[in-house]
Amino acid sequence: MIKKKEGGDHAIDGKKPNSEARPPECTPYFRFDCTDFCESYRSAKMSGIRFFLEGVRLTRSKRWLKRIAEWIVDLLIVFVGVYAAFVLNAYESRREQSERRDQLLAWLDDYCSESAANLENEQTLIEEALTDFNRRLNKGEMPELVYINISSSYDSTFPLTFFQAGAGELLEVRTLRQLRAVDKDSKLAAEDITHFQELTTSVLVPQLNHERSFFYDPASRKLLPQYAWYPAAFQDMVDYCNKIRPEIDELRKRINQERKRNR
Repeated sequence: MIKKKEGGDHAIDGKKPNSEARPPECTPYFRFDCTDFCESYRSAKMSGIRFFLEGVRLTRSKRWLKRIAEWIVDLLIVFVGVYAAFVLNAYESRREQSERRDQLLAWLDDYCSESAANLENEQTLIEEALTDFNRRLNKGEMPELVYINISSSYDSTFPLTFFQAGAGELLEVRTLRQLRAVDKDSKLAAEDITHFQELTTSVLVPQLNHERSFFYDPASRKLLPQYAWYPAAFQDMVDYCNKIRPEIDELRKRINQERKRNR
């Protein structure tokens, strides 16, 4: 028998009777389904785990390792090919430069040989004339002033042509510096020879129809001042020849040293 408590219809055990009134439920316009969201989240999470496991399995597979090895071999082949091409190109470039350097040194050596031979001939001719003239002049014989045709073998176009051929990039600085020294003194000697020829032609040749006493002081039997340049010009040319010949020898020495290093 169920007892009731005074003052109300509630049961003694504290439970609400089935007849308790509830507020009417309202149907929402937008409804969030938590169950579907959780299922989607679990599915996405499982897909990520499965992807990771598939990646690990693929990494451990022999087929994937074989493909990586093939890629590495291909890269090595390409690298070796490119490196070999650079090495071959550098070798060909060095070989061409070495051959070109040998050609330039041979050309310069031939020029030195020809210049030395011409210089020796010119010096011999001038020294013989000067020695004979001074000997007779010192004896008071009043030697004749004769016209001597001396032509310079100096080639003013050689240095420019030589440097245009690539000598400035291929030959050593010491060799080029010695070449410039030879060219400078050879040019000065050529200018002196040209000046001597001009003086001889303009001053001496028109007076060659006079007697030898016309050019001398009768009392001292020495040359008049206006003709004192004659033996002095000869001596200047001899001095230049004596200066240039050792310079040419030094240049040829530089050429031989550079040839030995180029072998």
